[in-house]
Amino acid sequence: MNNLKIYNDMQPLTNLSKGEIINLANEQAKEILDSGSPEMAYSFLSKIQFMIDETLDKIKEGAKNEILKGNNSSFGVKMSIASKSTYSFDHDQTWCSIKSELKAHEELMKDKLARYSKFNMVDEEGEVLTAEPAVRKISEYIKKEF
Repeated sequence: MNNLKIYNDMQPLTNLSKGEIINLANEQAKEILDSGSPEMAYSFLSKIQFMIDETLDKIKEGAKNEILKGNNSSFGVKMSIASKSTYSFDHDQTWCSIKSELKAHEELMKDKLARYSKFNMVDEEGEVLTAEPAVRKISEYIKKEF
């Protein structure tokens, strides 16, 4: 692993416990904020995170194979294979119909919030559609592009 400069430079981190890593991260964050350029550090760390995520993705299958062989602990990190199940209901007509109705009701609630919050809405048959306006929540995030 002599050619893996970044990997080798980060080796000292492997000796730290989870708590020590959290403390180090807190110290780093304070120093970054005190330096007055958190946007530069955020960009830099985002690129490092991207590189790490890409690398992890490329070695994931090999790591799973080693874990299955019993090589499941390294640098104080214990690993195991976990799975989750997901279900698809798209083939069921009842489910699709209910989902379609739900989607239509959600759109009605969005419309009521956006344009008609003080008025009752009426469908094609003249029936009053009852719907409270949707509750809108906005969450901010930093969008990153490379």
